[in-house]
Amino acid sequence: MKTVKEKNKRALAVICACMPVLIVTLDQLTKYLVRVFMQVGDSVSVLGEFFRLTYVLNDGMAFGLGGGWRWVFMILTPVALTAVAILFFKKYDSLRPLTLVSMTMIFGGGLSNMIDRIFFYHLSPESTGLFDGRVVDFFDFNITVFGKRIWNAVFNVADAFVVVGVFTLAVMLLFFEMKEKAPAGGQPTAEEDQPESGDQSEGGDQPESDDQPEGDGQPEGDGQPESGDQPTAE
Repeated sequence: MKTVKEKNKRALAVICACMPVLIVTLDQLTKYLVRVFMQVGDSVSVLGEFFRLTYVLNDGMAFGLGGGWRWVFMILTPVALTAVAILFFKKYDSLRPLTLVSMTMIFGGGLSNMIDRIFFYHLSPESTGLFDGRVVDFFDFNITVFGKRIWNAVFNVADAFVVVGVFTLAVMLLFFEMKEKAPAGGQPTAEEDQPESGDQSEGGDQPESDDQPEGDGQPEGDGQPESGDQPTAE
């Protein structure tokens, strides 16, 4: 019969395996629907002016950052995905579950956008061919403060998972993973203190004066009758 710990590890493995598949499926499905029912540049209101669906082609990174550097991101994305995968499998047994899940979110989102960059020409007539390098974005939020728009980025499902995954991973590494491995103030851990206390107990069990019976067993004055019993010469 499996223990609770074994069941939890199995459930975590299933979640980590399914997360990238779920992200890629959801992201590619929503992008496909946008391609089918919208043209590039179309914008449809969902919640007034606050939330719109705006079909744009992004050749940069998440949220439209780094536009025009499509080949840079086509090279860096596989490198980043490989690094995340290596770190995931290498540290799987030593990291917290939420840390591992956040890594799968980053991997799934990056992989889905990479699919767009490579195979986009199969899905849209706007493509320039294989390795087009562009990604479909459509979520458009209008966030304004004092009448001035402070959010001007259009993104997709994969971008959202990547950003949430990166933020969660950073928080977990800084405040949980590293904090556990590095004791504060350079103080020794409980494991380091344990042998020292054991050595002290061994030293404390050795009595210094009370357990030395040799001195008590030797008579000092009354027990030496030789000098008093010897007869004097007449």
